[in-house]
Amino acid sequence: MKRTISILLSLLILLSSTPLSGLIAFAEEGDASGQVDENISWSFDAATKTLTFTGEGSIPSWTIPSTVNKDDIENLVYADGINNSFYYNGNFRISSLKTITFGKSFWIEPQIFGNGSESSLEAIYVSEDNTNYCSVDGVLYSKHMDRLIKYPAAKSGSVVALPESVVTIGNGAFSGNVYAKYIEFGSKVTSIISGAFSSCQSLKYVEIPEKVTIIPYGCFSGCKELSEVFIPKAVNSISGNPFINCPKLTTIKVDPENECYVSSSNVLYTSDYKTLVHFPSSKQTYTINNNTKRIAKYAFYNNQDIEKVVLSEALEYIDDYAFSGCTSLKEVTKSESLLSIGEGAFEGCTSLKEVTSS
Repeated sequence: MKRTISILLSLLILLSSTPLSGLIAFAEEGDASGQVDENISWSFDAATKTLTFTGEGSIPSWTIPSTVNKDDIENLVYADGINNSFYYNGNFRISSLKTITFGKSFWIEPQIFGNGSESSLEAIYVSEDNTNYCSVDGVLYSKHMDRLIKYPAAKSGSVVALPESVVTIGNGAFSGNVYAKYIEFGSKVTSIISGAFSSCQSLKYVEIPEKVTIIPYGCFSGCKELSEVFIPKAVNSISGNPFINCPKLTTIKVDPENECYVSSSNVLYTSDYKTLVHFPSSKQTYTINNNTKRIAKYAFYNNQDIEKVVLSEALEYIDDYAFSGCTSLKEVTKSESLLSIGEGAFEGCTSLKEVTSS
């Protein structure tokens, strides 16, 4: 009898000293539940492969317990009382995730989507009572649908027609999408944020919406299948290189009425030809326009086709990483007017043997 009482007392002491966040309960095989903190609990349903958070407040930096295999999680649910999450925390990326459901209180930060954590994501759902966001056909928008926040990476469909209400394409909105080949923009789109279409694996052709004035850096970076881009007359600013690491981009067209940019044999220049902005794939040799004074940052970056470049007599500046990664580049003929070569301008040009003077 004394031994039994002793064991019970030991168990009570152990339980009383265990932090709340460490308590884990089990129901059916594979199911588990516990506490994130004193206000928020979690549960995993093995049958539906759903991880659910309930309670009130924000989820702090949190590690999925070893009792739950991350690869088994396909659905993530934030109940109505949860208002924020560190889902994007390094220990909480779920590569197998197919759906996310946000409750009425949730405030979404852009970082919640990114770092490859949503590569299998097919749909995003939002409570109708959420005053900040809505979901249509599994796509996440601001409440009034004027901003497209996230088009899931694994959502199928080769042609994507955006709602007419959309004005802004958000940061990373289509990033990593597997299926989209062409985007039909609505007539109200005026803004595309940096990284909006980065690493779209199937995107082949882009016609920038006619009201867009700025194409930001990295907007279409890593679009491996992108072959043709059309730039409308309203564009007056191209930041950095929006088309970095697009190895199949061979055709760049610019509206003849554009006053700031021009395409010459598919090479993108400012309209006065003083800056070479982007050099396409497929060309082995090229002579820079005689009026060109600057080769912009990343202009030739990772171009695997170019072998010889003749710089213009007027050229004064080669910006940072302008030719970086051009592994086939063997010869550059420079002019005496050259004043500055930026950091890493010829980094990784493993075939480059000589830079000669004209």
